[in-house]
Amino acid sequence: MTTQKTILVIDDDSDVHELCKISLKPAGFRVVCASSAAEGKKLTASERPDGIILDIMMEEADSGLHLARWLDEEHHEIPVMLMSSILDAGAEVFDIFAIPAAMRVNKPLSPKEITTQVQNMIARKG
Repeated sequence: MTTQKTILVIDDDSDVHELCKISLKPAGFRVVCASSAAEGKKLTASERPDGIILDIMMEEADSGLHLARWLDEEHHEIPVMLMSSILDAGAEVFDIFAIPAAMRVNKPLSPKEITTQVQNMIARKG
């Protein structure tokens, strides 16, 4: 019997939370959501997720960047997928590839793409 994998979605957009839930739950994932970097830190500690989907720009333009660095320092065993609408444009402002992450994907994604990307991220971890 396999245990259900938990995915933590950290994004300030409730529509992204719902999209991840409808995408990942049918694939057997448990989905937990946070709307801020601070809430994401708390849920990372309490839930110990198997993977994290993280938006770069939330309450502050760089809050996701700071959280990605914190996750790499404190919870490097948890793979992080940066999912943002600014990856291409943000590369001019931030060094996107210096941000610790297992993968980087541009929004928007279809439910099938989200599921595939998360499955790939979890498979790489294992």
